[in-house]
This record gives sequence, C-alpha cells and structure tokens, in this order.
Amino acid sequence: MKYATWAQCTLSCAVALVSATAAATDYYVATTGDDSNDGLSAEAPFATIDQAVSVAANEDTIFVAPGDYETTTQWGPNLAARLVGTGETRDKVVIRSAGTYRTLRMAEGSWLENVTVVGITEFSTNADKGGAIEMSGGTVTNCVIRDGRANANGNIAGGNLYVNNAEALVVDCEIYGGHTKKRGGNVYLDNGTVRNCVIHDGVCEDNIGGNVYQYKGLLTGCTIYGGTAVNDGGCPHEASRRSPLYCNQKAASQGRCCSPAGKAGASAPLRCPPPVLCLPIHSRGCPLPAGEQCA
Repeated sequence: MKYATWAQCTLSCAVALVSATAAATDYYVATTGDDSNDGLSAEAPFATIDQAVSVAANEDTIFVAPGDYETTTQWGPNLAARLVGTGETRDKVVIRSAGTYRTLRMAEGSWLENVTVVGITEFSTNADKGGAIEMSGGTVTNCVIRDGRANANGNIAGGNLYVNNAEALVVDCEIYGGHTKKRGGNVYLDNGTVRNCVIHDGVCEDNIGGNVYQYKGLLTGCTIYGGTAVNDGGCPHEASRRSPLYCNQKAASQGRCCSPAGKAGASAPLRCPPPVLCLPIHSRGCPLPAGEQCA
C-alpha cells in the first residue's frame, strides 16, 4: 500500500484552495438585460438583481449597471457575495424594495458598494430592523442609504439602517431621510462600526435618537445634523454608558436635543450649538450644550 507524502498532501490542498478561489463568478445586471440570459457578461446581463442573487454563491460579484431596480429577495441574509454599482457616482444605481420588506439584508462576508439604497416608504411590521438595510455582517461602502421607514417591535428600529454584528462596517456613506416610531431615525447601532459617514435629517416620532441610536459599537468620524426626536437625542442618543461615543464628529441638531441634565426641554426643543469637533460628546449623545466646553 502506498501512502501520500506530506508534500503531496500539502500540494493537493493548495490546488484545491486555488481552485475554490478561482471558482468565484462575476454576474452582470442592466436595465437593458434579460433574466433568460446567463448574466456572465456585460453583453448578456440579467435584467434584475433578484435573478443575479438567485444564482450567485458566496464570494461571487454582481456588477450592476446604472439604472433603477426593484428587489424582493432582500439579497441575504445568508449570501456572502459582493454587489457593486458600475456608475461613475453612487447615485447612478438605485435599489429599492418592491414590497413591504426592507430593501436589503447583509450577511457576514457580504459587500455593497457605489449604489443608492432606498428604504420602504411606509411603516411595516416586516421592517422593524432597518427600513433600507439590516446588517448582520458585511461591509457597506460609498453608498447612499435614504428615505427608509422602520416600525418597532421590542424597541428595535433604525429608519434606514440597523447594524448588529461586531464585524459589520458602514463607511463613507450618506444616510438621510429615515423615519422610525421608536429608536434611531436613521441608524440603530447595536454593534459594529459606522465610520466617516454623513447622517442627517432623521425623525424619531415616538422615542429617542432622531438620527442615531447607539447601544453598542463604534460611531466615529461622522457628520451628524438635522435630527428630530420626540424625547431626547435629536443628535445621536447613547443608550449605555458602557459604550460611549468614541468619535471626533461634527454634530448639530435642528430639532430636539438634550438638556444639560440629559432630558428633553420641557417647553421648546433645545438647539445644539454650531458644528464643533468634540470629544467626548455629552453623556446622552448630543453635543455639549451652549456655554460648555469640549473636554
């Protein structure tokens, strides 16, 4: 009986690994395409993102040409593929929900780049964790995330974005126009990192965090303004002192903000001071009230 040597086993494993890596496939989507195509080239693209998602596997890449697309698949939550817009700017590829569910769900290992994601435009019990994107992992980079609506079951919401994974990353994005009934008009940060984003004009109509509600995770290097909340935190609202807002960020609210005591103003919303770089931020998540100095 012959036995394979260690070198032979190592070579076999290396070949298998290279083969697996080489097996990743590129798919193409365009408004001029047809879902009966194989989608394997820009000359024979699919017409819908749903079709590309249905055939894609982990580590595959879906290239989406400029246009406006509706999706019903939500993409995830188990597909660790890449979806990349091929437009010159991120507003050239627009992805929106065709139903009452959030537009996309991101899994660990997934990647979204250079697109605009429009959330559902009406409150729905099917979208209580991010009206545009729910992230249980993955990376969203150089995207616009806008105009989502999130209902709230069990105090979870995030009008546009819900992030709940330590490895999840949102970077270099603009997030705006979100609306929730509970927490985080634009973003509910339960874990992960939101970095170098512009977040503005969110509304929280029944609770706290007009733009951002942060329970855990890291919010850093962001510009945040124009949030409105019925209670406190028109700017970011920090849920737990265990997780302070470790960020050098500009923050200015045109809506309700926190009083120095950390509660909403009784008679009229407090106006945050002009944008300042401030570290740390007030313990309740808003910039320090007028007259107080950044530490």
